[in-house]
Amino acid sequence: MKLLIFISLLFNLFSIYNFYYHGEDVHLKKGGTCREFLEKNQLSSCCLGRDDDCYMTHYDTRCYCDQFCGKNKTGDCCPDVKNVHGVNICPVQEGRKCYKNNQTYKEGQHIMENCQRCRCKNGAFVCKKKACLINMDLLNDINRNSYGWKAENYSFFWSKTLDFGYLSFLGVSIPHRKQKSMSSDRSNRMIEFYDFRKEKFFQGNYSNEIKNQGLCSASWAFSMIDVIIDRMSKNVQKNVEKIPSVEHLIACNENVKTRNKCSSLFVDQGWSSLKNLNGLVDKECYPNDAVKSGFVYKCKMTNETCPAKNKTSQIFHVSRAYPITSYTSNIMIEILKNGPVQMAFKIYDDFFMYKSGIYDPSPNSREYIKNQYHAVKILGWGTENGVDYWLAANSWGPEWGENGYFRIKRKSHLTEIGKHVYGAWASFK
Repeated sequence: MKLLIFISLLFNLFSIYNFYYHGEDVHLKKGGTCREFLEKNQLSSCCLGRDDDCYMTHYDTRCYCDQFCGKNKTGDCCPDVKNVHGVNICPVQEGRKCYKNNQTYKEGQHIMENCQRCRCKNGAFVCKKKACLINMDLLNDINRNSYGWKAENYSFFWSKTLDFGYLSFLGVSIPHRKQKSMSSDRSNRMIEFYDFRKEKFFQGNYSNEIKNQGLCSASWAFSMIDVIIDRMSKNVQKNVEKIPSVEHLIACNENVKTRNKCSSLFVDQGWSSLKNLNGLVDKECYPNDAVKSGFVYKCKMTNETCPAKNKTSQIFHVSRAYPITSYTSNIMIEILKNGPVQMAFKIYDDFFMYKSGIYDPSPNSREYIKNQYHAVKILGWGTENGVDYWLAANSWGPEWGENGYFRIKRKSHLTEIGKHVYGAWASFK
């Protein structure tokens, strides 16, 4: 018994000795590895050259994780260092995995989260902060509250940035100089509701379809064509059979100075360019083949010959545009007398998500890029739940909004709706 007590005392004395001289209990030491060293110091390879601080404690001695260890057959590298053709290779600690939608991702793998590129890092995705065209927080806020309209997550806008949206889906500028507006007779009593599509001469068969500008940032052109078609229908009191070519208007326009003709243009320049073109041809003569791609570089009209073989064309002539005063009654009378008008308004980031109702920028929306405008056709008006609105045709296809149309609050100081309005007289031969 005394012998056992004596042995136990010797063992404890030996442990105390090692603790004071080695800084830790030798029996608690573990085999250190370079994998642990790299993880602890956030390194991805062995330390360069000779680095006496690049080590781990391996049981009761040091082992190294630099390029010098193992030289001259010293054997002082940590056991998990491999030498390949004279170069020390330290194993990298495998990062924690990330999980998303029942999928597993390794450290460093990338995914797209809406418009943001995200990287798996230490068990979590780290995303580049970019503003997306579809903002789910803003969308949910709109649909939870009573703002007078509803928002939608459109698949054709998903994964795109706001920068891309402003660059590709708008395309009109407002003249800096003030133009003399055309006055109208304001004595007439205005009707409460009007929709050009329901004019009697259409006999319930309005044929001017919603346009889709695709990636062509030239809403000035698409809204112009829309207005021209309706105004010609007003003149002849029926649907027009031939439709003017929007690609002819864009591709052969001398006022567009950029190499890619799918570019923004001042409203008045868009209309005045028709004089230089000596009229527009129809889309059978000049098909709209390239315009939706967003890249239109070359005018295909040569010597007044149709690009489409064996085709002839009607020629559409349009007068110089005239601005219309911003009085609501003036705009209404202009539409009643001469047909729909072109209107440009200021864009807020939530407009891209409009689905239904009467649009007005929501409280949490923002003017992402200052003073950016979009041109549309105004073809009617009305009142719903005490809110006055304009009825407009957009150029983002029939899947957007109310079958391609939207209603926007009249007299909205945020959007400047009703402030930039244009009309013109149209005819064809």
